Amino acid sequence: MITAKLLAEKCFGGWIKRFNHNSTVLNCEMTFSIFLPPAAAKTQVPAVYWLGDSGDDDASLMRIYMAQFHAAQLGLALICPDVHPRGEYVPDLTSRLGKETLPALYLNATSVPWQRHFRLFDYVQSELPGIVESHFPISSRKSICGVGWGAHGAMVLALSQPQKYSCVSGLNPRLSIVADSVEARMLALLMGDNPDAMRQYDITELLALSLTQLPVLFHQVEQGLTSVIAAGQRSVLDAAKAKGYPLELIGVREYSVTPGFIASFIGQHLKFHSLYL
Repeated sequence: MITAKLLAEKCFGGWIKRFNHNSTVLNCEMTFSIFLPPAAAKTQVPAVYWLGDSGDDDASLMRIYMAQFHAAQLGLALICPDVHPRGEYVPDLTSRLGKETLPALYLNATSVPWQRHFRLFDYVQSELPGIVESHFPISSRKSICGVGWGAHGAMVLALSQPQKYSCVSGLNPRLSIVADSVEARMLALLMGDNPDAMRQYDITELLALSLTQLPVLFHQVEQGLTSVIAAGQRSVLDAAKAKGYPLELIGVREYSVTPGFIASFIGQHLKFHSLYL
């Protein structure tokens, strides 16, 4: 249930809005941002779900404004959830990991006490679309996009239930969880001693098991790309090639990992989504 409207801003003929709501899946209050294009004043429009990276929140994409410019022209709604549950009753995972910024992993925890709140997979896959489609002129046609670990989440969500999405895309995708990383420690903490549960979020395994194929587009900034991240991307590309999966990863030179990169390429991604929605 939506509990409060935090923002309503006219933008490119449409509206940026931000809301609080009580999440029954996450057992806490959550915030999401939405952009409704001008076309939404007359008819239902398809939606692109945007998943943020570590350190982001639900309004991070909206602050760039270029996404709204292109979405308004294409008649697409943008749905942006927060990247993790927050609040005084949510267990403090950052101190357990020894990090100030919590990795943005879109999964369902299975171990105590995390399983009560850290269920972003179910939240994005089911609860949030139900809220959005019941309160706004949003159709059931949707696709999913993300940045960094949000791109990982987008792939996992789409590969797990491809019938829900038309296509997938991402910017600077983190496509694998590396051993001994903070993300691997977070995964182990949330899942406990449950390797089968962990494999549900392995993109290479999901690709190998996939029966339905979705178009996938990634752009990766080459500047500062580490060998570890590149190796993870190669393993996913190899798995996609072995399966004949339509996945394209395009390297981008001269840009750095900044909001300017997202602003420069978000239009290409939204046009890509519009082809399949």
